[in-house]
Amino acid sequence: MPLQIRSASEADHAFLEDMTFEAIFVRPDTEPFGREVLDDPSIRHYFAEFGRRPGDTGLVAFDGDRPVGAAWVRRFSAEHPGYGWVDEHTPELTIALAPSHRNLGLGAQLLTALFKALAEQGVVQLCLSVDDLSPARALYRRLGFVEVAEEGTAVTMLRQLP
Repeated sequence: MPLQIRSASEADHAFLEDMTFEAIFVRPDTEPFGREVLDDPSIRHYFAEFGRRPGDTGLVAFDGDRPVGAAWVRRFSAEHPGYGWVDEHTPELTIALAPSHRNLGLGAQLLTALFKALAEQGVVQLCLSVDDLSPARALYRRLGFVEVAEEGTAVTMLRQLP
């Protein structure tokens, strides 16, 4: 299924907030989170004021005129790291698709487009955090991410860009 993809902007704040919620993996033995988890500063900094910080880059995918997914990166500091933080120069990836658009190859399509956009900006690598049970882990491996750290159930992965 081909997507229409455009750059994310400050105007996409509410959708990126929704996609951040969708990106939170819920382990099978855990109760689902309520939306109040988005108020946690360690989660909120993934989407808050997107587009206002240097290095904020993202894409939003549409099925017709309806947004169905997003992939974006932000740089974090050592004082306020992301879950997959590697260093202050390496942007951290967040990606999510609406449940109705998962497992159709759209995540790979969206990520490939984001990799190209980031490489054109001179970004040399990006990182992410994924739960060790998340099915997305296989996608990340397939797209060239390698595991560089593991803490509890969280796996930090890194991908070099051409």
